Amino acid sequence: MALGRDARASERGLSLIEALIVVTLTTMMALLLLPMMSSVGLRNFGRLKHAIATADLVNAESEFRSLLASAVQDQRVRFAGDQSSLIFAASPAALTACVGPGAPVTVRLSVVDLAPGGALVCEGAGRRELLRWPDGNARFSYSVGSGWTGSFSEAPLNGAAPASYTPPLVRLELGDGEGVWIASAGWREPARLEQDGRQ
Repeated sequence: MALGRDARASERGLSLIEALIVVTLTTMMALLLLPMMSSVGLRNFGRLKHAIATADLVNAESEFRSLLASAVQDQRVRFAGDQSSLIFAASPAALTACVGPGAPVTVRLSVVDLAPGGALVCEGAGRRELLRWPDGNARFSYSVGSGWTGSFSEAPLNGAAPASYTPPLVRLELGDGEGVWIASAGWREPARLEQDGRQ
């Protein structure tokens, strides 16, 4: 059934003026909403950036603790450190930071000043930056039960059996207010292949 001309006369489209008004109002609304959308995007980006930084911090702390837990007493490398670096022998059971599993490897943890921030660097079988912070300095300190000091040096073995004293606690104070990490060196005698007679 076809509509006649008289039936369409009551239907009317938008005039050019009305169409321009609709487009103008739509554009104005979009211009008002876009800044709100971008601020929401920036806020979400800021949250994402903070979440990634937090994950990096947690991962670095876990690797710091794992490295220290894998510390062994070794005649070649004595556990020693000051406020900017720490040297020890590590023999982890699994891949940890810059050290793989197996025979003891000399590890150096260093606080590197990058002005204005810094980084915690692990050097062992390879070199790896564990954490970077934007502001402030960080430092190590040590305790064997009677307060914290800025340096520690394990007594030499001189061919004797390893001492059975308490391993030191190592504290890393992060300069950007991210916190303080405290971990104990995990003394355990390394498997000495040359003593066992196995090659």
